[in-house]
Amino acid sequence: MSNVITFYDIPGNASADVAWSPNTWRIRYALHIKGIAYRTVWLEYPDIEQAMKKLGAQPTDTRDGEPLYTLPVIHDPATGAIVADSLPITLYLDEKYPDTLQLLPPASRALQIAFINTYVGAVLMAPMSLVLEGSAKQLNPRSEEYFRRTRAKMYGKPVAEIASAAEERDTLLKQLIDGMVQLGGWKGELPFLGGNTVSYADVVVAANLKWLAVVSDKSEWERVRGAIAGEWGVFLKAFSGWDVIPA
Repeated sequence: MSNVITFYDIPGNASADVAWSPNTWRIRYALHIKGIAYRTVWLEYPDIEQAMKKLGAQPTDTRDGEPLYTLPVIHDPATGAIVADSLPITLYLDEKYPDTLQLLPPASRALQIAFINTYVGAVLMAPMSLVLEGSAKQLNPRSEEYFRRTRAKMYGKPVAEIASAAEERDTLLKQLIDGMVQLGGWKGELPFLGGNTVSYADVVVAANLKWLAVVSDKSEWERVRGAIAGEWGVFLKAFSGWDVIPA
């Protein structure tokens, strides 16, 4: 397996397959869709920075004026490339593996990125404060402490107090459902946002739904899934086939 891509992910314990992060699921889905073999290396949150510096990965952002190292990251021994963040990784996979399905073809690339940065960011990600406490609770202890500390600083209050009231959660669920139903109406009867062919935009939406499915209260996920089944049933069935973790 040393000649396959190494994919770095964050472990949790909410499900048997331990993969939960929407950011890393984007690349896990992309690798499955493309049929590219890989192996997973699991890193707890406090270990990411040191491991990525040692690997030679680039930081993806800054926090408090310091470089911030995040996952996903891949190392491709076929080229020696080390690529961080889901969009650059997807672009890399499209370029270096041209015989696989192209998730970000030039003809739709700009539109897909604009859609993700606007609609997904403003409409579909906004209600995801629903799953912050669920995300924290299913992490291993060292990662849970890191997650609670850093997110409390980002949101200005403890994670356990974010979207904790039943009325607020109900409002956020309705917001998410409304956004998905609207998007499904635009998609129409075609299976994917890319029409009959899956695209990176589909991968991003599917990864967000996977996050909700894995870490949220199961009744909340069932409520969302039931409400969007008409528009998204074929989509969800297709992604269930890419919903695996290699041994």
